[in-house]
Amino acid sequence: MWFVGTIHGHNGNKLVTPKLKLDTEAFEREVQMVDRLSLEWPVIASALGLKDLDLTWQMDYCERACLIAILQNLRPEFGIEVGTFSGGSLAALSRFSQRVFSLDINPLSSQRLEGRFPNVTYAVGDSKVELPRVLEQVERLQSGPIFILVDGDHSRSGVLADLSNVLKFRPRFPTVVMCHDSFNPDCRRGMIEAPWASNPHVHLVELDFERGGIFEVTQGVMWGGLALAVMLPERRQVPLLIGQRHQMLFNAIYRQSPHRHGWIHKVVNRGLRRFSRRAC
Repeated sequence: MWFVGTIHGHNGNKLVTPKLKLDTEAFEREVQMVDRLSLEWPVIASALGLKDLDLTWQMDYCERACLIAILQNLRPEFGIEVGTFSGGSLAALSRFSQRVFSLDINPLSSQRLEGRFPNVTYAVGDSKVELPRVLEQVERLQSGPIFILVDGDHSRSGVLADLSNVLKFRPRFPTVVMCHDSFNPDCRRGMIEAPWASNPHVHLVELDFERGGIFEVTQGVMWGGLALAVMLPERRQVPLLIGQRHQMLFNAIYRQSPHRHGWIHKVVNRGLRRFSRRAC
């Protein structure tokens, strides 16, 4: 691990000190590359009266609008985000939630955003360790709706681990769970394998609440999509079904994608190098 995990926030605590030297320049290059894919977003955000939500954001525009609409209506007491990166979705959580916990294994994310969101507490470290601590605190303190966004480790095992911890949560108020990149095959497998039915408060799971797709920058790699789950205080009375309303589209894209043919790592690296040269 790069560093010692700890929780710190707007109360003046110092950021965690990394054990190893972190590549700040590489992190900033990644942020800038993603920013080039979102050139129209500041205009959209300004037109919608959301000018403060114009940070770099690794979501498609329709996904951002979907997330914002849910937060605007839910108005969570607590928001929990797994995967801080450059603070795009965090800006939305901060604006519409009373208090937010944002988790990331990379301390550069919270260092870069330090002081920007007064109602955000950062948890730096492995989400397998930090997320259960945050969930335990929120479960004990909850007095209103909860929102949880899972968008951290994008491996099958990582997604499964995060959701398995989320599903230990017992809500006393409506709780909405969203997972980004449900159209990525590895992420989707982790979501499908998550023990949704083990939590009697889960009433709905839809993996394709907002469908994803393929993107030129990664030469056909499947990304995007928002899964949605709803937990309620009352216990579920009927069998739980895992919705996959765009499974036919997922299958059609997958059959033509590098995921199926095992080219995925070579294609991703080549596509990112080509985009970086073209965008500079």
